[in-house]
Amino acid sequence: MNYLDIFGSQISIRFKDSTIHKTKFGAFLSVTLSVIVLLRLGILVFSAVSGRNPTVLFQERKVSDPKKFVITPNTLSLAMGVLDINDNYYNDNRLFTIQGVHKTKKNVYNSQTGQFDSIFNSTVFSLVNCTDDNVPDPHLRDFFLKSQFYIHQCIPKDLEVEIEGQFNSDSYQELNFYFIKCTGQGCKDEKEIDALVNNNFIELLFTDVYFSPENKDNPFVKYSRDLYWVSSQNLPREANVFMRNNYVESDFGWVTSDKNTQVYPSFSYGDNQVSYQFFN
Repeated sequence: MNYLDIFGSQISIRFKDSTIHKTKFGAFLSVTLSVIVLLRLGILVFSAVSGRNPTVLFQERKVSDPKKFVITPNTLSLAMGVLDINDNYYNDNRLFTIQGVHKTKKNVYNSQTGQFDSIFNSTVFSLVNCTDDNVPDPHLRDFFLKSQFYIHQCIPKDLEVEIEGQFNSDSYQELNFYFIKCTGQGCKDEKEIDALVNNNFIELLFTDVYFSPENKDNPFVKYSRDLYWVSSQNLPREANVFMRNNYVESDFGWVTSDKNTQVYPSFSYGDNQVSYQFFN
């Protein structure tokens, strides 16, 4: 065991055929330090490979043209609901319908004027009754179920809509929902309809994400949340929900740089204002 002593002192005369005097205590101390160094090295290698203990640098910056995001049940689940003043949910086309409108704007350069012309397009689609397919993750769906999920309306699962950029970007896309009062043949009694649309709550259930650096392969963790607004056909409101892109740039290189950028939007903030175009 004495041969393991790295703290041995050199002597000018030979002692037991050795020019270095080694002790069992020195050998024990040498082994202990070697084990500590190897353990620490192993922990560092494991952390680097697994990404469990990353160094995180946070920075906010302006992005002129936020990246396009495709909305599907697997990326962002949405459910729209209507409640009366007693918190009873309604989903009856004889009372109201919910219409989806996907709006786009593209700036095209006009060589004659030397300016950009904005080209607007709108695609109208109908919402459908929500099913489990609209929120495929059962853990996320549990939150939706607590708010009478099946009495909500969702984007058709096979329809892909996009949001992109900000309004002055060269390419801009937004998603709108309009709640329209039922009128004419096939509708319920006018008094019953007015009792709901004169004073109601609009609910939006949706999935959001937060940043979790411990998972290097997927640093965005999904969770469910909701938003509510008070509305009335006598004083209808226009509510806006703003999303922001989160950019996570990871460097997995050991010697040289090996960067990977992942992007996912999350809820930023919401506002609402009086409008006169929702309930007709």
